[in-house]
Amino acid sequence: MSVLDFLIKRGKSLENKPESQLSSLLVDLKPPPGASPAKSFFLFDWMITPVLIRVIYVLASLGVIYTSLETMFSKSEADILAAQLRQMGGQPGGGGGGGQFWTGLVMLVVGLIIVRVMCESMIVLYRLHDNVRAVRDRGVI
Repeated sequence: MSVLDFLIKRGKSLENKPESQLSSLLVDLKPPPGASPAKSFFLFDWMITPVLIRVIYVLASLGVIYTSLETMFSKSEADILAAQLRQMGGQPGGGGGGGQFWTGLVMLVVGLIIVRVMCESMIVLYRLHDNVRAVRDRGVI
């Protein structure tokens, strides 16, 4: 059996397994079967970083959402100054409103895409590690 055949067969077997979100998150926290958790942890046989990357993704996404919403719906110092000038009878120079709304909207879309791509690129390394380990364990390499 070639490496490619093994990976295709493994991928098809994984597609048939229904998994909850929590179980897929915690699967990376389990040490390899037959090994003590402490020994596996200190020998780096199993990784905790994929779980941390998922937590960082959620926190970074929440940060991007909060920052972009704050940008979209807050008043800038120029808007506050223009309102004060209007109250005093002066004419504010230039400045149209609404620019911050579009800036916040772009921040939301682009920020979420950047966070997702960065976290996915880190997770891909660990998925490759898992696949290479599975091939090694099957005796192909």
